[in-house]
Amino acid sequence: MQCEKCGQKVFDGTELIQYKGKLLCSQCYQKEHEDMNDWDNPRLAIRMEIADEEIILPFAENAEEWNDLSVKEAYHELVKKWSAEKWGYYETAYRFKLVEVTEEQVNNPEDTVECAEFWGVYAYKELAIKSDLYLTPFDDEPEDAYYSSNFAYDCTYGRIYSKDFAFFQCDECGRDICQQNPSNGWMGQMHIIGDGDMTVCNKCYEESTLQNGINEEFDGTTIPGQFYNYQDIEEAGWEIVHESVLAGSGYTGYADPNNAISKIQKLIDEDWLVLVNYEHMAIGGLGGYVSIYKKSKKVLA
Repeated sequence: MQCEKCGQKVFDGTELIQYKGKLLCSQCYQKEHEDMNDWDNPRLAIRMEIADEEIILPFAENAEEWNDLSVKEAYHELVKKWSAEKWGYYETAYRFKLVEVTEEQVNNPEDTVECAEFWGVYAYKELAIKSDLYLTPFDDEPEDAYYSSNFAYDCTYGRIYSKDFAFFQCDECGRDICQQNPSNGWMGQMHIIGDGDMTVCNKCYEESTLQNGINEEFDGTTIPGQFYNYQDIEEAGWEIVHESVLAGSGYTGYADPNNAISKIQKLIDEDWLVLVNYEHMAIGGLGGYVSIYKKSKKVLA
């Protein structure tokens, strides 16, 4: 017989020790046992499950606040902390176990990253899910984000629970973009076209509507538009027709939104391309002021 760890043959009278599903010689057993109690062992990990998904995370980085305790004591403190938390607001972590990751699972265990969804939770970079995130549609470069699990990834995109500042993928440019502008906290950065057939970011929406207007999107019941740059409107060849029209509630009172809607419909019926620029808009889109522009369809010919 031979040790299943080092391959050393075992002489008669020497017993192999069953450890973690393998028969080991005494030297390998001692080494393995010591590694499971060594804070400096980079392969020491904690395995658990969330929403039926198995996750393996580095132990030392996640148990750093208890590094004055033994590994086993720190492990039990981490289990108490994580099992008491609500992951994604309602899921719980369970089936914890202290393990060692193998070379087949992780080549470089020292290379770790913080989870972009669950702050303070660290993952092996090789096992993490990476995403390129744009905080605004007009950013030139994305931010690298890593997730400790598919569950964490789905949380960020609002697929597990409804959340502010969730991310979406633009159907036009394919980028992952924050739904709300983090700089001001409320301005939406996505447009849902039609009956939810397409979701596009502000940048793609602007590029399309500055050229073609909102005619195809207009349904006669809502006022599609965007906060445009005045220079961009002018350079695209638009002519202002109605300036600062109140639709809904505003700081000068209230006006029936159908007033602005009828002005848009009239221009469309006259065969103009129409653009709507949001001048001032209440949080949640409950009302504000819009300016309405027109352009000849011959410009597109």
